[in-house]
Amino acid sequence: MFGIFIYKALENFQKENESIRKDLFEQANKDPLTKLPNRRYFFNECNKMLSLAKRKKQPLAILSFDIDHFKRINDRYGHEFGDNILKRFASTLQEKTRSYDLVARMGGEEFAMCVIGEQFEHLLDIARKIKDEVAKVTFHNDRLTTSIGVYSATPAPEDSLEDFLKKADLALYKAKRNGRNRIEIYDKNDRF
Repeated sequence: MFGIFIYKALENFQKENESIRKDLFEQANKDPLTKLPNRRYFFNECNKMLSLAKRKKQPLAILSFDIDHFKRINDRYGHEFGDNILKRFASTLQEKTRSYDLVARMGGEEFAMCVIGEQFEHLLDIARKIKDEVAKVTFHNDRLTTSIGVYSATPAPEDSLEDFLKKADLALYKAKRNGRNRIEIYDKNDRF
């Protein structure tokens, strides 16, 4: 009888421990507002994807997204409204990407996507679908838009994830400089 009691107590302890472990994993790796993976998770998983791309000599792509004029949205309509915009944007990213594409909230109104093994034209098609879907969101006689920077290459052995992110960000800044609500592709002449 005592053995059954101990067995049940251990079983309950293991279930509680597993539940706590799952909660801690979620807190460490998910953005609480959008429910997307966070920056930490993105770096960990995208580095794995980069290693795989190097081994298999496949292209890896980073797409950087930024919600245009987000500060103005927050200032004009309030932070609760801004949070709803972030959730809606995250939902659009999830709807327009495949389950094996890694999409994350990097912070603020910045999001990123990491894709392995895709042809460049297909990446641009994904980016266009996201941009067009976001532009369908209207509020208070205004329209939501996003700028997108794209960098895709078959990584060399010395390439790092930071190299890929920097180049995608350079393309993103070019999209913002060129009028926003657009997609720009990294060019080796791009500079901050």
